[in-house]
Amino acid sequence: GYDSEMLRRSEMRAPLELPAQVIQAGRSKEARVYTLSSGGVYLDTQRPSMRNAAISVELDLWPSAVCAAGVVVYTSVPGNLCRANLPHGMGVRFHGIPDVELGRIRRVVAEASLQLTL
Repeated sequence: GYDSEMLRRSEMRAPLELPAQVIQAGRSKEARVYTLSSGGVYLDTQRPSMRNAAISVELDLWPSAVCAAGVVVYTSVPGNLCRANLPHGMGVRFHGIPDVELGRIRRVVAEASLQLTL
């Protein structure tokens, strides 16, 4: 289905409550991370970007933010909810993230997943 490439199940995903900024065409808007993996993020936002839009997502990670380029692969909006269990928002697939940043995202995801199993 549409989500198999977006959310490769091999990539560990964790539900995380994190503030994020979506930057598109020089404008920035607030969003919240709903789930995060090293391959992409689902953002909880009332105003998702259009499908296939190229955006940057700034994740408010400790000790400093990570900025990741990505593409919107699907949106979940009123009247077009991809999945009833998702908040309104958009799924974003990351691309071209530097290894250092990728490592930081993986670490955050791994830590969040550990907390879930405890």
